[in-house]
Amino acid sequence: MTDFALKYQDGVIDFILVNGDLGMDDGLESAVLLSLLCDARVSVEELPHSEDDPGGFWGDFASEVEGDSTGSKLRLLRREKLTNETATRAKKYCEEALQWLIDDKIASDVAVTTEIINSNLLLIAIEIKRPSGRIYYKFDYIWQSQGLKV
Repeated sequence: MTDFALKYQDGVIDFILVNGDLGMDDGLESAVLLSLLCDARVSVEELPHSEDDPGGFWGDFASEVEGDSTGSKLRLLRREKLTNETATRAKKYCEEALQWLIDDKIASDVAVTTEIINSNLLLIAIEIKRPSGRIYYKFDYIWQSQGLKV
C-alpha cells in the first residue's frame, strides 16, 4: 500500500518532500493520519449544540463502497473538558476510524489505548497487527481554551 507520505509535527499535517518531489509512504502512517485527523461525517444528533456542520471527507462522495466513511469523530471532543469519559470517547472514535484496516484485511487487529497525561494532554497509542509484524503509533492531543489542537 503506497501513499503520499505525510508527517504530523507541531499540530500540523504536511506532505513530505524529497528532492522537490512528494515523498512516498509504503507503510501505514499516512493512512492512519488521514483516518484519525480527517473529519468523518456525523449525524445532526451527534453535533454539539453550537454547531451545524456535519463535516465529512470530500472524497467519500466518490467512494466505491456505499456508506464508506473516511476520518474520525475526534472533532466532536474539541470543546469538551479532558476527562476519563472524554478519553473513552476518543478511544472509540479512533477504533471506528481505523476499523477499515481490519475490514480491508490490511490488519488482523487494531488496538487503541488512551491515557490522560495531564489536564491538557491526551496520549493516543495505536497498535496495528499485520502478518509482517506489529506497527505502533503514538499521538498527543493538546486541549487548549480555544479547543483541541491536533
